Amino acid sequence: MKQHHECYGKMFPDILNLPADQPKSGKVFTVLNDQSGGMLQSKKSITPNQEQWDNCMSCPEFDHCYKFSIAKVSLATALSSV
Repeated sequence: MKQHHECYGKMFPDILNLPADQPKSGKVFTVLNDQSGGMLQSKKSITPNQEQWDNCMSCPEFDHCYKFSIAKVSLATALSSV
């Protein structure tokens, strides 16, 4: 089996387990599910880390890592709607 960098496939946070009112980070993107205004006024935000993105872009595994990261998000999104 090929050895990958420790961060491989972790650009985005695990969206299936988002805590309320606490940021959840992947290597590049952080998501916040702010429910301080109550369930009807919750706000979700995404914050990119440009330095980490640039770091990822210079990695030789970027294309495969990005595709794997997107696949994980796609599957998590599908599971969250079931």
